Amino acid sequence: MTTRRASIAVAFLGGALLTAAPAAWAQERDQETDEEKKAGAETEQEAGEDQESAENQEAQERPRRPRFGGPDQVENQLEEDAAPKEPLIRLDFLEPYLDFKERLKESSGFSFGVDYSVVYLKATESAGEDEAASGMVRLFGAWEFVGRGSPNTGALVYKVEHRHKYTSIAPGSLGFELGYVGLIEPPFSDAGFVLGNFYWRQ
Repeated sequence: MTTRRASIAVAFLGGALLTAAPAAWAQERDQETDEEKKAGAETEQEAGEDQESAENQEAQERPRRPRFGGPDQVENQLEEDAAPKEPLIRLDFLEPYLDFKERLKESSGFSFGVDYSVVYLKATESAGEDEAASGMVRLFGAWEFVGRGSPNTGALVYKVEHRHKYTSIAPGSLGFELGYVGLIEPPFSDAGFVLGNFYWRQ
């Protein structure tokens, strides 16, 4: 009777050991997986930090052109347009155009931008006209062909505009119709072609 109880106890103990072993192995395997994931994440983070550091160093070593004027100054506007942004609507079909602009700038120093603006004004009461609308298309850029890659560069800066009205008067003239002695949105007129900028920047 004693021998049988001992046999049962050994059998039970062996079953418990066999049951516990796979659980321990699974726990060890999960722990190793977590450690591998953590090591991979740390490696990716270090790689990202190294890349960011290299980009910052490259930006610091790159010769910087002299800056003047406000944000609408031609070269400042070109830099703002080229800066990475998160678009409200992604237009992937424009990527070839943007790549072409970047290649052209790198190969020849010639950069350009195009934009179009519209203004519409409506008055509740007026002695004359009570509405005005106008559009303006601008082609602007710079050709940096002197001293490229050095701290002392020279560039020809240009901006050509075409201003046109959509109504009987342009927004720039609406103030006089309202009895206001002044100009409202003076750039939006019906002047036609305008050479806004054409100068040498050194």
